[in-house]
Amino acid sequence: MGFKILGRTRVQSGLKNKNMVKVSFSTSTTFEGDLNALVENERTALTVRFDLDEPAPAGGLKVYVDSEVEQIVNRLDLTGFEFRPVAENIDPSSIDTNSDSSGFFVTVDEGATTGSFTINVLDNLEPDRALPEILDGLVESEFSLVATDGVNSENTELAGDLGDYTLNPDAASSTVLFADDESQLPVSAPPLNPGYDEAVSGDISTDPNNPLELPLSEGITPLSATTSDGDQEYVTVTIPEGFQLDTLVLESFSESNVAFIGVQEGDTFTEPLNDSAVRGNLLGYALFGEPRQVGTDILDNIARGWAAIGFEGALPGGVYTFALQQIGISSDYTLAFNVSESPVEPTPEAANDFLTGENFLGGRDTDTITDFDVTSDMNGSLSSPREASGLAEGEMAFEELLIADSDAVPAISAIETGETLAIVQGVDADEFTPNLFAVAPDISLV
Repeated sequence: MGFKILGRTRVQSGLKNKNMVKVSFSTSTTFEGDLNALVENERTALTVRFDLDEPAPAGGLKVYVDSEVEQIVNRLDLTGFEFRPVAENIDPSSIDTNSDSSGFFVTVDEGATTGSFTINVLDNLEPDRALPEILDGLVESEFSLVATDGVNSENTELAGDLGDYTLNPDAASSTVLFADDESQLPVSAPPLNPGYDEAVSGDISTDPNNPLELPLSEGITPLSATTSDGDQEYVTVTIPEGFQLDTLVLESFSESNVAFIGVQEGDTFTEPLNDSAVRGNLLGYALFGEPRQVGTDILDNIARGWAAIGFEGALPGGVYTFALQQIGISSDYTLAFNVSESPVEPTPEAANDFLTGENFLGGRDTDTITDFDVTSDMNGSLSSPREASGLAEGEMAFEELLIADSDAVPAISAIETGETLAIVQGVDADEFTPNLFAVAPDISLV
């Protein structure tokens, strides 16, 4: 059909004879995220669905879907669909693009009340200068169902016997994002939780033994308050297991008059908010409220409080109590607790039984072998799938090793330096013999 740039005007209409079929239109993708997106390098697929409020008439119901993005349909694998179509109550041969490939026509089978087809996104080479720019990068396209009187002049002939139908105003359009890879997709904003606003819900507790309870959940939970004249306010937050507090953002602060914030583990705050406080009992603390801090994360400031216990990065799931105090003029502030799911730590694999190391005589590391099996590993060799204990070629011989029990676990040490090279679990020291050690090149010297 070729690439064309055509001016188009369109008027959509959904109000017609009551006897007409009412059509609803929707799309979905196989992208695993929250967005309705097609990602080329993930080979995601688009499903287009039509729902009719009564069966399609004799000969089927031809419908028209269009967008404002010319050539966007060419980002779908039309050729692949032609050879391996996936459709339900739709004849794949009835699907045809419009004059500028911004939309398509499709016929729902006679008697059907639903029809759908699924088509893969086309994975173009990036960038391809032979193709229009619209076929590369991130493109947002809103597809809309178009009634007969909404077809423009360029598509009148293609529309042909377009069916008489009305549009469901609540299901007449759907937006799809096209991207080369997932990094191009917009990042979804975290959900905003109710939080606590002192002006609406009453004063925050001033009792360190009975703080305000502020449960946190995934997303952003705001805390808004007013503090002045030495007010001491205490808030206990609970981070669910499997989640973590990523940031504590100072969203607003009304006066340039810094306040104090401190945190302890547990559901109470045990230290007084004066010079007699034992800083080593605090998990962290900081001053906040400077103009440059507004809009920034102050959790890392709290983590670096001098002489406090301190912490690095996010706070893991648990119960923490925050203390806040302002001495001086009244200040209004809002803090935003941002919680996300904790990353899953990979399960550590059992150590390889074949020892090389950086240098057996001068190396810094001690291998702890947890998967040693007497019957298989001790009979292993370099040429078999079984593993063997190894000596770096040219650096150490079996006679230079001391193998003895240490705390009931065999330890392999270098006699010359006394350095422990490995701790081996699952075998007794007297079971080690020279033939159990293979000699291998010292790859650390290459």
